[in-house]
Parts: sequence; structure tokens; C-alpha cells
Amino acid sequence: MGRSSKDGRKNTRTRKTKIKAYEKGELKGKREVKVLFEESDGLYINMQGKDRKGGSGRKKEIKLAVTYEGWEKRYFGKCDEYVVINKNVVAGFHNSKEFADLSEATVSEEYNIEKIQLRILNGDGASWIKESASLALKHFQLDRFHIFQAIHKYIYDKKEAKKVSRMIKKLKIDQALNHIEQLKYKCGGEAKEVKKLETLQQYLTNNRDGLIPYKQRKNIKLPAPPEGISYRNLGTMEHNICDILYLRMKNRKMSWSKAGANNLAKILALKASGKLHDKINSLLSGELSERLTQEVKEIKKPKPKTNKIKTNIYPVRRGGMPFSGCSVTNGRKAIQDLITYGGQSIF
Repeated sequence: MGRSSKDGRKNTRTRKTKIKAYEKGELKGKREVKVLFEESDGLYINMQGKDRKGGSGRKKEIKLAVTYEGWEKRYFGKCDEYVVINKNVVAGFHNSKEFADLSEATVSEEYNIEKIQLRILNGDGASWIKESASLALKHFQLDRFHIFQAIHKYIYDKKEAKKVSRMIKKLKIDQALNHIEQLKYKCGGEAKEVKKLETLQQYLTNNRDGLIPYKQRKNIKLPAPPEGISYRNLGTMEHNICDILYLRMKNRKMSWSKAGANNLAKILALKASGKLHDKINSLLSGELSERLTQEVKEIKKPKPKTNKIKTNIYPVRRGGMPFSGCSVTNGRKAIQDLITYGGQSIF
């Protein structure tokens, strides 16, 4: 499943060149929007060979970030299906800072950053996602799916879990946290259940600011969306993880080298962004990036060698007409007719 380390090094050089250009302020996109949405999440995949070492061992997390400008209706009429506009995807195995830099470089390459008034980041609260929020001025929102998933995972009583979920939906954050504290006594102080409740408390407390949806925050003034575009609730990441990475890279006894997974993730990201065909066409047409054209040097053509190359010529052997000298049946005659042209045998 893996690719050569040489391919991996080339991929790294390209990525680092892009990040370096971003850090120097050389990436200036032309597209202008007032609001930009971003969602991030990760997927753990099986590793192979030497790439199993370190971290969590056999499995390592590949990161995924998606940016888009808003939503538009998929069909006309009464249908309420929506699709995101101008989706751009970044994926790969990178440390927190490098992935944040790469994501910002991708945004800077596409958009005029100075024209963006508001950036919303939706995620599950992982440290690498929050580092992305600190790199640029973004409003972090804790993904609603992960909030309610954690509540139902760590609260032993499903009825109580529903109560806490309703409190969070009504933005009664303090009441929800106090209720979780009371549940520690209702479970009789059982160590296992108390530990789960403490884990949930810590998760919600650490991401407290992100528990309020961006539309309901007093400190956010949302500009009016362009015609035909709407600003909806975020929460596309689970299906993006599934469609972009999971279906191609997870299960089915697959395992990956780090270089191989990075290379495939880059292709899958281009495909999801709708840029794969353009990339392939540019490679096939011989177009080079400006960086590469600056590095091209003239290479003198070597003089041809005068030594004669010995070759062996083998005569072509020709066969005769099938079934010659044999008794002719209808089947054999049909075969002979098939291999004659103009009454002459092709043999």
C-alpha cells in the first residue's frame, strides 16, 4: 500500500516550499469572501513496517481540514438538501504546527485574506485543531455531534444523558455541568462511573466557549450572505471523513506507510476539492510551476557513441494452412475459410 520514500521526500519538499511562501507573505489569493467556514477532524489508520513505531503504535492519525464559503440548495423546489460552496481540502500526516501552517497556506493561496471578516472553525476539541484556531483569528465551535456523542458515552443513565443534552441545546451550560456533578452521587460513588463523569466534565469545561453555536454568540456579527448562499449550522466533518478518507484508507485489512498514506491523502484531497483533473492535465501538458521553471538549467546533449550495437535478427517462421492433408469436415472447412482472404491463404 505504501509508496517509495523518494516520493515521500518530494511531497515533503513541495509542502515545505508552500509553507515557506506563506510565512514570507508571498501567497495572495484573488478570491474575495466575507465569511469562511472551516472544519477539522482526524482518522486513525493502520501503519506498516517501520512507521508503526512511535506514537500510538500500529495506528496513527491522519488529519483532514475542509474550508468552504457557505451552503446552496442542491435542487430547486421544496427540497432542503444543501451542498457547500467552493470546498477546499487539506490532508496528511503532519504535526500540529505544520498542519496549521499548511491549512493557512492553502487558504492564503485561494483567498484574499484581508477581505475575510469572519472565520468559523468547527472541530472536536483536539489540541491540533485548537492550534489552527490560534494561528489565525478564528471563532472555535465544538462540533455538536461530538458533544452529544461524549454525553451519551460517559453518562451511565440514558435518561440522564438526554437531560444533559437538552440543557446544552438550550445553552444552559452551568446547569448541565452542575447536573453532571450531581450524577456522581446518584451512581453511589462507583469509581468507574465517577471517572467517566469527570472525563465528560473536563471535556465540556475545556471547550466551554465552543459549546455555543456561532450564530448565537453575542460577540459575532454575521455579515449578510451573498445571493443564493446561506450560512447554516456546521457539522459536515463526519461525512467528509467517511467520503474522503475512511472508504479508501480504512479497514479491508489495509495498512500504510507514512509516505504512501500522505501521497494518497493528497490525491484524495485534490479530488474532493474538484482540482484533481486540472492537476493531472497540468502534469500531462508539461506545465511547470513558477518555482520549477526558475530552477531549470540547460543540459548539453551528450555526443552519441560510435560503437556499433550488435543485434540478432531472427527469421519469421510462417505456418501452413491448418488441417492440410487431413480429411476435411464442415468445421475444419469453416476454419480454413476464416483465415483466407480473396481466395489466398494469409499464411
